Parts: sequence; C-alpha cells; structure tokens
Amino acid sequence: MAAVGVDPSANIDDVFDEEAEEDVIEGKQWMKLRKSRVKEGYREGISKGQDLTVQEGFNNGYRSAAEEACQLGQLRGSLCAIISHSSRKGQGGSQKEAEILLEEVVHLEQELRTHGQAEPNITIAHLQRKANELLEITCASLKSEKVERKTDVDTTQNQTDQTEPG
Repeated sequence: MAAVGVDPSANIDDVFDEEAEEDVIEGKQWMKLRKSRVKEGYREGISKGQDLTVQEGFNNGYRSAAEEACQLGQLRGSLCAIISHSSRKGQGGSQKEAEILLEEVVHLEQELRTHGQAEPNITIAHLQRKANELLEITCASLKSEKVERKTDVDTTQNQTDQTEPG
C-alpha cells in the first residue's frame, strides 16, 4: 500500500526527505504570495486608472464650464450696455428686446447651474447671434447720433463765426 501523496516509484529515501517537503511548502507560499501581489497590482492599476480618468473628466468639465461662464458674462455685459443705451435714448424696442434676451441668458445660467446642461432649444451661440443683431442696431444708432452731433457742432460753430465781427 502506497502512502498518500507519495510517488510509489520514488526511492524510499525520498519519502523522508525534509528538503523536498520544504520545497513544496515554499512553492505553495510563493504561489500564494505571487497571487496576492498580482491582485494588489491589479487593484492599484484600476484605482490609478480611475483617478486619472476622474481628473481628466474634471479638467475637461472645468475648462468647458469656464468657457461657457466667460461667454455668458460677455453676453450679459453686452446686453446690459444695450439696455442702458436704449433707455437713455428712448429706444424702447431695442431695450425691450435686450431685456427679454437678458432673461433668456439668466434662465440659461440657472439651467447650467442646476442641471449641468441647458435645454436643447437654448444655446449660447443662439443667444450671441441675437445679441449681435441688437448690438449692430445699437452701433448704427450711435454712429448716426455721432454724425448728428458733429453736424450740430459744425452748424453752431458756423453761426458763431458769422456773428462775430471780423
């Protein structure tokens, strides 16, 4: 009858070989240690990969949000300037359009803050186009106003020149 775990063809002296037993135990320990190190490395790799992905996502989101905030700030500033100019010059139509557009900008900002995205029908580009149209109207108004003032100044200057004894 052969002993359990012993090769029957092996030399009887090998059965009592303590070094062979130690080699088997060391081999098992080595495999267990190797397996745990592989698991640790795998977990660490996943963790570092997740950290990099999260950081990259944060960086992209931050960059995108900063760009949108700058665009909305410029848009808001332009609209406030249009409203101010229109109210001083009694241009109620442009003022009302700019106020409505400014309300849309505020609504867009709230959507972005609350939900992280805006409704599909409201985009910064769309609002900028509408604001640029109003800005062109306002600039045209300013140019014609400047021409009128220059004409008034020239007329006044000519009248003073004619009345002064020379």
